[in-house]
Amino acid sequence: MYKRIILLSLASLVFFGAGCSILPGSKGDDKAVEPKTDSVPLSVDDGSKLSSGIELVNPAEGAVLTSPILVSGQAEVLGDKVYVRVKNAGGKTVIEDFTMAKGGVFAVNLDFQFRGTTEGTVEVFGKDGAGAEVGLQSVAVKFEPNL
Repeated sequence: MYKRIILLSLASLVFFGAGCSILPGSKGDDKAVEPKTDSVPLSVDDGSKLSSGIELVNPAEGAVLTSPILVSGQAEVLGDKVYVRVKNAGGKTVIEDFTMAKGGVFAVNLDFQFRGTTEGTVEVFGKDGAGAEVGLQSVAVKFEPNL
């Protein structure tokens, strides 16, 4: 009796398994199946912050800044670490620092003696797992020189 059940089970596996063993694009298949490219990506919320959303609230575009400079906004970046960079009009970095976002909010005061720098940019960004900059936000600003 058990032999019959086992033989019938094996026969059904071979019979039904043979129909499932033909892969798309292989011999015996009339047409190849193209992979779907319009599928919705999976989003897994495991508590880690892997997206790189940054909103720079302060300073505003075109603001005239005096030292100390308040740089603030909202960020959801890897490790909650937000990098801040101030560049002069020539693109040279004159200040570089970082701060931690707490509850998605970040703020840092930067001290600098603006003597020859009258225009530039304030940039904020995060870094991915490989150390590459992500989510860069930049605003053009003016600096009021210190006397």
